[in-house]
Amino acid sequence: MILKVGATSLPQNEVYVRNISKRGILGPSGVYAGRRDQWFVQGIVRADTQSALKTLVDARMALFDPSLYDREIGLYFNNGTTPTSDILTHTGSSNGVVFSNVTWGDAARDPGVEWVYYRKYSFVAEAEYPSADDGIVSLSESITLIGNAGPDYVIREFLTDVTDSEVTKLYTKTGFRQWGAAVGLKSYPTPPSPIGTTKPFMGIQVTKSRPLKLGRKTNLNWPIRWSYYGEGSIAFTPVFP
Repeated sequence: MILKVGATSLPQNEVYVRNISKRGILGPSGVYAGRRDQWFVQGIVRADTQSALKTLVDARMALFDPSLYDREIGLYFNNGTTPTSDILTHTGSSNGVVFSNVTWGDAARDPGVEWVYYRKYSFVAEAEYPSADDGIVSLSESITLIGNAGPDYVIREFLTDVTDSEVTKLYTKTGFRQWGAAVGLKSYPTPPSPIGTTKPFMGIQVTKSRPLKLGRKTNLNWPIRWSYYGEGSIAFTPVFP
């Protein structure tokens, strides 16, 4: 096998892909938010002289630079042009292909010959791919009901008698407070409608904040909050939109 990193093809069988994992990412609400692919790669560079070995090692260090992300990594058949099914692409990812845990040397096996005949290395390459659907990552909402449209009364007190109640209104207004928050995967979600009133709202607030997850290619997790207060002449039903 031949490993390609961007436009660079490494020598045949220089690397060994120890493991490839693909894990689904779920948001706090349990909705599928995307997929994380990880490659665990080991390799070894060999040269006849130490100076030639250093040249190869320096080239690999530059190639595995974690700050480079807008490229793909893939396994190709021995002709060097035909790709296998194992390609880690930056297209559609949120941060590109990121190299991490780049490690040089193998202290457990023949550490004394490192830099003499060869140099071993390992790294992790990973990319996150958000879901193609712009779903709701998280959602919470609360509703407080005020009044029941019934009568109003006062308690009367007397100097020499027990207290009693007196109805002052047969019907009273009702109200509600409704507030919540949501996070959209790729854009701001649309806040739900108020639970229902034909009267003008006395208070409407909608707040949008910057994305919670800033990516080098795609920003994710867009938060929004809302708050409503309204009044009416009948009792409201706390049905969540």
